[in-house]
Amino acid sequence: MGRFKKNLLADSGATTLGLVAQLLLIVMLARLLDTREYGNYILASSMVAVGEMFSDFGTRMWAIRQTALGMDLRDGFRPILFTKVAYTCVFAAGVIILSGQTISPTNLCLVVAIAFLQPSTDPILWQFRGREQLYIDALITFVWRLSAAALMLFAASIGRTITFTLGAWLVANIARVTVELAWLRRHQSATVAPRTPSALPLPSSAALMQHVFPIGCAFVLMSLYQRVGVFALNRIGDAASVAIYGTAFSLVTVPGFFAVSVSSALLPRLSRSVHARALAEATATLGRGLLLIAGLFAVLCVAGVIAAPWIFELLFPARYYQGYRVMQILLPGLYVSSLSVLLKFCLNALSLNTFDAVASGLGIVVFVLIVAVPSWSVPSWGAAVAWNAGELFIFVARSVVLHRDGRVGVRLAVRLGVLYPLLVVACYLLGHAADSVHAHFPLPHVSLGVR
Repeated sequence: MGRFKKNLLADSGATTLGLVAQLLLIVMLARLLDTREYGNYILASSMVAVGEMFSDFGTRMWAIRQTALGMDLRDGFRPILFTKVAYTCVFAAGVIILSGQTISPTNLCLVVAIAFLQPSTDPILWQFRGREQLYIDALITFVWRLSAAALMLFAASIGRTITFTLGAWLVANIARVTVELAWLRRHQSATVAPRTPSALPLPSSAALMQHVFPIGCAFVLMSLYQRVGVFALNRIGDAASVAIYGTAFSLVTVPGFFAVSVSSALLPRLSRSVHARALAEATATLGRGLLLIAGLFAVLCVAGVIAAPWIFELLFPARYYQGYRVMQILLPGLYVSSLSVLLKFCLNALSLNTFDAVASGLGIVVFVLIVAVPSWSVPSWGAAVAWNAGELFIFVARSVVLHRDGRVGVRLAVRLGVLYPLLVVACYLLGHAADSVHAHFPLPHVSLGVR
């Protein structure tokens, strides 16, 4: 467990600090931009998140797993890059057709370019994850997060528009990739001995696109699911609804990186165990990860529900204050969503990506039906309830797939999932208690900018 702990601490620590910078960026943008521009930024950043998944379309997971099994990523760089460009073009075509007049063509181009150059879609960084060297990836991503946040904040303070902010984001991405390429070229020139051919057969570009398609569908659908609330509210609500829900969702999902860090750190180990047919070891690895995630997120959900009124009062302008209720509704879903993330990575290690894609797709259907069919008096509350229901459905679906496959045990996952309804009840009661306490003990007004 030594390397796992090192990777987990490095990745979690760097991501925590980076996300603090991102959180501060959101807080300041909510104050610097008017409601329309801020709502458009939330929408654009959600598009970037989906575009990231389109840009690698499962190639990252394939590359990490193959690198863990002995592939030299540089040997497969050409088919990987071709696949990345092809699927990014698909995303660009889709976003231009579906976005309508909400975001200008200039900003749409910026969204596509940013998504193509995000760290999660960067093949240079994938090799470190495959070699269980997440600390290198974490350090690079941390420096980038700080630089991007600072540059975007500076641009927003000057231009007060989404275009300036997205332009700064793109510049930060280009600068990071430039430094990485310079480092890679210097490292290669210093290597005198020729590389040995890859130990694993490498597919052609067309074969790779076909191979990663089910993986990419699963990840794109899951990323789309996480942002479908913003997209739905953009259609049925107004800019204020998008801004309130998007802000609350951004706060709730900040701790979600921990589940991704645990899952990423365990993926090489799960892949090797499955490849070697050491299924008992794979089950034990999955169980340790689930326990770690469940313990942390149960505590975070309860604490977040209690603190939500004071958090929104302290950090955001008064026009977004009601977002604390959305945050309270969303938090129980974070628990089951975080458990589901590790199940998703386990499905990938078992090459069950088609079933994962189906589960995510059906989760989107559940979400849309719940948010669109009833007549919600507060649309952002309906989106929060829909997110919980969809996450629970996806968790159950993934558990059923793993159970039917039978190679990795999921009894512990089911037991931890049963705690979800108890957590919902506890958060509901604690939320009402927090409202009452806050009414008697509000924070003193502190000027942090425009309110």
